[in-house]
Amino acid sequence: SCMLLLAAIVLVRQDERLREARDLMALALETMSQGLVMIDERNRVVLSNRRASALLDLPPRMLMVGQSVEAVVDFQAASGEFGDDPAGVERARERALSREGEGLGYRRTRPGGHVLDIRSSLAPNGLLVRTYTDVTEAVRREEALAAARAAMEAAQANLATAFESAPMGILLTGPDGTLRVMNTRAAAYLALPADLRMPGTDAHAILRWEIEAGRYAADPVALEMAQDEARTRAGDDHLTERRMPEGRVLEIRTVALPDGGKLRTYADITERKTAELALAAASEAAQAAESALTATLENISQGVLMVDPYGVIRVVNRRMRELLDLPAEIAAPGRNFVEVLAWQNTHGEFPEGYESPRLRHMPTVNFMPGNDFYERVRPNGTVLEVRTALLPDGM
Repeated sequence: SCMLLLAAIVLVRQDERLREARDLMALALETMSQGLVMIDERNRVVLSNRRASALLDLPPRMLMVGQSVEAVVDFQAASGEFGDDPAGVERARERALSREGEGLGYRRTRPGGHVLDIRSSLAPNGLLVRTYTDVTEAVRREEALAAARAAMEAAQANLATAFESAPMGILLTGPDGTLRVMNTRAAAYLALPADLRMPGTDAHAILRWEIEAGRYAADPVALEMAQDEARTRAGDDHLTERRMPEGRVLEIRTVALPDGGKLRTYADITERKTAELALAAASEAAQAAESALTATLENISQGVLMVDPYGVIRVVNRRMRELLDLPAEIAAPGRNFVEVLAWQNTHGEFPEGYESPRLRHMPTVNFMPGNDFYERVRPNGTVLEVRTALLPDGM
């Protein structure tokens, strides 16, 4: 009887431990963040937790022990869980009932937008253990990261396109004086070989190659400036010009960067320089022609006067002032011819005053009557032959 009593005590204690283990298992099952469903070989529910019902929006009865998985799928399909597409519904049914392939692991987006990660594993006893994890936030983070990555790649692609399509050469060096990046146009302007275009190339190596290849032969001043900059590693912004051996003229702008590197741009200003030289030559020729004309006018024996349509004197030579005894401050470019006539009249040049036929219509804006020819005797007895001609521009 004592042995029986001891055996009974052992059984009671084992039962208590089993009960405690079941309670702990039930507690763990109901507090886990994942939904869990165990399915037997006949595709019937053996075990489930409340989280599974919540994640799938299923009433508790649908996951009761003994419930057919096919009945669960029919209920979900009827409630629109898999959408309206028959093919989509059939695919969901196949995955739910499958014990291999895709059915063992996949993601499904529910009608409300929540994303479930569904994983299944087969136990040695034939039970299928299926877990449901809400990965909505993780998926959204993945999508946001993918969108950001795509945007960054697009921006990099656009930047690369802009870099290569820029209408100027671009070269960037780091604080250590090595090449970081160079676009095709810069390489073409400098005629650099491929091995000197690579990132990491020392700027001194590029300069040495240019000197040895005669790339500075057409511009010794630019060479001296480049050598000075290489020796001192000057960090100030500056703008220079450089004539290349093939005749191209480059405008080189250097910008010092905060990290100690340099950004250098090369613009082809050959056409602009050619136009500037042509303009300078034309200006010099015009000045020479003007000087020659002035010398001619000042040395001819006739007096010459040119006025514009408004009566303003544009040209008057020394002989004109001498023949009419006019002071230089009166007969001067910029003065109105009416003032000259008024001065002459005041000083007795016209005995008849403004009643003189030659003066009657003179003091007007368009005072020149057109082509004319006449002789006039001055008060001092000098006889002047006066010719006037109206030029096409009104002079």
